[in-house]
Amino acid sequence: MNTRRIAALTAAAVTGLTTVTGVVGFGISQSTAAGSSASCSIDSTPVVKYGARGEAVKDLQCVLNSNGAKLAVDGRFGPKTKAAVLSYQKAKGLEVDGIVGPKTWASLKANNGGGGKPTTPPPSNGNVSADRQQVLKRAATWLTAYNGGPVPYSQTKFFQGYRQDCSGYVSMALGLGKPGLNTVGLADSSVTKRISLNELKPGDLLIDSDGTNNTRHVVIFEKWTDSSRTAYKAYEQTGDGDRTRYRVLKYGLDAGSQYKPRRPLKYGD
Repeated sequence: MNTRRIAALTAAAVTGLTTVTGVVGFGISQSTAAGSSASCSIDSTPVVKYGARGEAVKDLQCVLNSNGAKLAVDGRFGPKTKAAVLSYQKAKGLEVDGIVGPKTWASLKANNGGGGKPTTPPPSNGNVSADRQQVLKRAATWLTAYNGGPVPYSQTKFFQGYRQDCSGYVSMALGLGKPGLNTVGLADSSVTKRISLNELKPGDLLIDSDGTNNTRHVVIFEKWTDSSRTAYKAYEQTGDGDRTRYRVLKYGLDAGSQYKPRRPLKYGD
């Protein structure tokens, strides 16, 4: 999986606590923008600043919105997000530098209604075979296995004997030999077989085995989000966020997608 971590420094000046470039200031009247009262998930707290992109920025934007900002939750740390950070830092008595480090994250968590732990999904129901339930159970363990949090992503490091990348993670969940197969190996006919999207069951895989080790990826399908089958919930070890994740995905659903649904032969169906 391609690790998309983009950071750049730039200058932006914001003064006062009033609305700047469409962002509502914190600690003042918010009549022009209503913040959400829902708690946001904060799965990871790396240092992020202007130019950064990814899931951590989405988490940041969500919490800022719950505190009165009005940002697009798009994972891009642009001028409006920086303005919101500067305003938040000033309102909370933090160092006003536009950089979201440990102290700013701690404040955001404290003002997030108690959010911050990775979401662990409920156990699978009895309609799923024991083998499939075991795979999903093992996949869920990496959400909290690393000092209480998700296992960091790495193509060169190992956790519990398995490589900390997407294919190593899936190999762990499937109970394959350590350190795990690569993505191409998981797509081999001796390990999995091709199925249709309509045949997907909990524990099946969606694999992009083309390209290089920086573009190939594999995820573990859990279930469709609803009867429309336009998105699904899945487990993945991803460089986009640098950790184990359980979230809604759409990989493989677009026409011409390189992601193909495949079923591990171990299930016997």
